[in-house]
Amino acid sequence: MLKKSGEKGLRGQSVIPWAGVVISLFLLFSTSLSDALVGLATVLLGLPIYFFYARVHIGELRTTLISEEETLTRNLERKNRPVARLVAVLRRLFGRIR
Repeated sequence: MLKKSGEKGLRGQSVIPWAGVVISLFLLFSTSLSDALVGLATVLLGLPIYFFYARVHIGELRTTLISEEETLTRNLERKNRPVARLVAVLRRLFGRIR
């Protein structure tokens, strides 16, 4: 987890995942067998749909992210450009030295 130094975490932060595990196990064991089978069937029927759409969208993402024009456009649209700031500072510095 990304956290700044000196930044405090949430109170009870280590308890939250364990509470989630306990609640999930309670829900899992409190359902009937037929409800569990219906849930499993629903998830299994949804997997082929997920993988089909994921493959289609990943193909579109690859062409967008890998194309040179899109890369240049993304880099120009970035607001945080540390290298550009460094070059600007160096230009000002060398301009003052001359």
